[in-house]
Amino acid sequence: MFSLHPQVCQAILGVSIGFLRCDFLPVWRQELKMVMERVDGPELCLIWGTLDTVVPFDKAPELLKMNESRSVMKELHKLGHEAPLEDPSMVATACVEFATASTASI
Repeated sequence: MFSLHPQVCQAILGVSIGFLRCDFLPVWRQELKMVMERVDGPELCLIWGTLDTVVPFDKAPELLKMNESRSVMKELHKLGHEAPLEDPSMVATACVEFATASTASI
């Protein structure tokens, strides 16, 4: 999937950079809301470690509510804030599952 759409890697980084610290959430929440309210807005997949203490997992539901018809949550059980380093295969699997499901609905 990534070889067919290399821009996905930049998009993942660009989107996730705002979640690096909890104090960034208010600004990022406003930006996300504008994107999710657009008619042509993207589908959203939040991939979040349930043991994240830097940006607690309990912040996720409020972001999903911005557009529940185009949002999905991939919970990474027993992973924290550094989920891509803790279990890269679990993160990759979540990304591929979401991308595959999104592509199948087109």
